[in-house]
Amino acid sequence: MVFLFTEFKLIKTDKLISKNLSSSVIYNVSLTSALILAFSKTFWENANVIEVYSIHSFFLILLIFLFLKANCSYSADDKHPFKNEKYLLLFAFVLGLSFANHLTTVFLSAGFLYLYFSNYGFNKASLKHILYLSIPFIAGLTFYVYLFVRADDSVLSWGHTFNFENFIAHITGRQYNTAMFRSAGDLKVQFLRFIDEYPKEFVYINLLLIIPGLILLYRNSRRLFYFTLILFISSIVFASNYNIYDIYSYFLLTSVITAIWIGFGLFFIMEKVKNSSSALSYVFILIFLIPLSVNFAESDKSKDYIVRDYAFNLFNSASENSIIISNYNPTYYFQYVEKVRPDIIFINRDYLYNKWYLNSIISAYPEIYSKSKSEFDIYSTELDKLHSNKSKYLSPETNADNQAILKFQKTLRDLLNSIIENNYKEKDVYSTPEIDEVNDEKFAEGYNKIPNGILLKLTKENKPADHRKVDLKYDVSYDKDYFKSYVMNMYYKSRINEANYLIDRSEFTEVEELINKALEVKPDSQEAKQLLEKLKSSEN
Repeated sequence: MVFLFTEFKLIKTDKLISKNLSSSVIYNVSLTSALILAFSKTFWENANVIEVYSIHSFFLILLIFLFLKANCSYSADDKHPFKNEKYLLLFAFVLGLSFANHLTTVFLSAGFLYLYFSNYGFNKASLKHILYLSIPFIAGLTFYVYLFVRADDSVLSWGHTFNFENFIAHITGRQYNTAMFRSAGDLKVQFLRFIDEYPKEFVYINLLLIIPGLILLYRNSRRLFYFTLILFISSIVFASNYNIYDIYSYFLLTSVITAIWIGFGLFFIMEKVKNSSSALSYVFILIFLIPLSVNFAESDKSKDYIVRDYAFNLFNSASENSIIISNYNPTYYFQYVEKVRPDIIFINRDYLYNKWYLNSIISAYPEIYSKSKSEFDIYSTELDKLHSNKSKYLSPETNADNQAILKFQKTLRDLLNSIIENNYKEKDVYSTPEIDEVNDEKFAEGYNKIPNGILLKLTKENKPADHRKVDLKYDVSYDKDYFKSYVMNMYYKSRINEANYLIDRSEFTEVEELINKALEVKPDSQEAKQLLEKLKSSEN
């Protein structure tokens, strides 16, 4: 922000914003803008987790700085149009690094292209220079090679990038492209989610500063105004076309741009009160306390053990050397790093849509593959068909397309059923409650599903010993975060399933306690309340 206030001019007619303000005001306003960004909801939350988005935020900010530095008016001389060449070269290299970290770097493209061609013109020289800049850009991308060199065919080797086909598929995000640009309906849903969450990022009172910020930007530098506006809008458009639940991290660029606008808004106010601007700028620093106080509860992860607790509840619910078929099992770290319950085989049904994961199961667990070789091979063939023509399966247009979908679903169901059938007599096989609710790929029909803690034991006998009471340990959370809601729903379902099981066996001793624990998770659950009524009538 200091650079934008003190040095930045795209063209000679642009005005330096800090012309009549002291250095203390400049630094205080810049600090305020940075602190407001730091304590905005999504930016803060991503700083607390081991994910790609924290370093992605760093790259976004660095790339904007380098690009603006390279396009400063001092490089607009007709004789030397690329006078700030070192910044362009560094920008191109960092751009490659950023793409190597996360493909959403592409969200910057519309704004950067606009400003580049606005400054240098759309001509042979500017186009030729892009080719020249591709050299450091490709150099930054070479960090991808690490994936190719270090990959193997283990379950932990995401994407199995040890061969060229898998490598290209992984770095281009092929497994995720089915969630991109699917429909106008998906765009609307994600956009509404953005609109709902955006005010919470900075708190309404801080967002009011955007208006004077945009006025000041438009008045002093039209191109910078349009540059930031294009970045903001393109980020929303791109991200809203990605149909995933944890979408908020994809709007990080809007947070960065908003912080810049707020900084300019503060400067607008400083200009209006020049005589007392220095003192007021110190007061404005305290504005960051607003998002800090409002967002602290959700961003504070110091006592957040929900994922760890869920993983250990899964472990404690399973017998030795068992198989668990699930959609969500956050256990890899504990099993492969801390060596907790490495005896358990987890099969993630959702991951089976990825060929690399199917192959990793075949490689890691040859005993499972050998017992169900036919089903594995048939499903592998159908999976190849899906990946070669995804549009046919996602947007069927003919009866043949619908038949292909039904065939694919059947082969997946047959594979899962075969794994259960060929193993349940030798080792316990479990599923988790959410799989039972999926209609298009139901499996384990004909099996009894006996509650064992958070799991359902799949068996054809239903002996008293098949039911095992497990003490589930967790803290109740009402957070609307998708994964937290998912985990809480698993606890709720496990309580309800066990209560129903015991009622059916006329074992009423612990049922009321189970229902009350379900109501702790979902206080408004009509299902739980009706089950409580059923218990009372059964006891009478």
